[in-house]
Amino acid sequence: HDQECPETPVVCDECEDEMPRKEKSKHASECPMRPVCCENCERYYAYALKEIHKSECPKIERKCMDCGVNVLNENLQNHQEVECQKRVVLCDACKSAMSYDEHKDHDQECLEKPVVCDDCKGEVLRKKKSKHASECPMRLVCCENCEGFYAYSSEKEHREQCEIKKSACEYCKLDLKDDDEKDAHLEICEDAPIECTFKDFGCKEKSPRREMLEHEKDPHNALLNQVILEAMDKILELQQKIKDMERCNMSQQEEAKNEKAKLVKKIQELENRQMSKQEEASNEIAKLVKRIQELENRQLEADQYQINIEDDVKVYRTVLQNLEDKVGRISKEAATRRRVDMLNERVETYLGPMERLLNGLRQVDKE
Repeated sequence: HDQECPETPVVCDECEDEMPRKEKSKHASECPMRPVCCENCERYYAYALKEIHKSECPKIERKCMDCGVNVLNENLQNHQEVECQKRVVLCDACKSAMSYDEHKDHDQECLEKPVVCDDCKGEVLRKKKSKHASECPMRLVCCENCEGFYAYSSEKEHREQCEIKKSACEYCKLDLKDDDEKDAHLEICEDAPIECTFKDFGCKEKSPRREMLEHEKDPHNALLNQVILEAMDKILELQQKIKDMERCNMSQQEEAKNEKAKLVKKIQELENRQMSKQEEASNEIAKLVKRIQELENRQLEADQYQINIEDDVKVYRTVLQNLEDKVGRISKEAATRRRVDMLNERVETYLGPMERLLNGLRQVDKE
């Protein structure tokens, strides 16, 4: 009975919690530690560790935090360390952080990276390359005398050789004192190359002076004939061009003449129109002047009429003022009369009683 009693407490094999035997089946389907098979990698994991397994399952894709590409978990580490073009890397020289795809461009510009000097082949930091180029003992320097180049470290040896070369004829190797003597020597040096006297006629020969003297003794008739023929062809061509230009010029002159006649006619028409317009304008101006004169006369009449009206207004204002004064005096007299009449009425009102009173007093005196 104890092995079958539904109320007997039993222990879960997965989470080791106790529960009545009757609830074991339900608990088995809800137990947080029950084993679950992953659909991707077909491995088992505790249900409570589902989220952790998702982040670690080798067959589930995760988004790379650097480039945003979805990669299987089993390949993520290799992707982040080797394949990702946006992974963060450090420059070996300046220790700056950047993405891998920017590293190559940075490598070509990094000021802390050592580069090779083109002259001495030594290594120098890129930021010091410009300064090194101006101080490098193997930098090329241009000689002011021979205009050749030499390494700065061999300046002394070059100058010694350059002075010897400078004072010597480069053709016959004759030692000379200075440039003036060298220039004079080159005018007569038998080994100096010169051009043929007939170079303007097409001879392209250039050889040492001693050989050129022999060369110029040879006849150049063929060249001269060729030059003459070419000159004649050129003359004929120019003559033809002149004729064409003359014909063209005559045609242009005729066109210009016709155009001039048209312009003269057009100008005459415009002048006639202008004269007609001027005459009309003169007539119109005369009419306007007459009209203006009439308006000015009317204005003068209107001004005089206004002056007369203003004078009349002044007179009427004086008359009106006098009338107003008279009306005022009359009004005052009328008021005075009304006042006298009122007083008379009051006096008459009091006279009757006073007469009766006096009569009564007289009667009393008599008694």
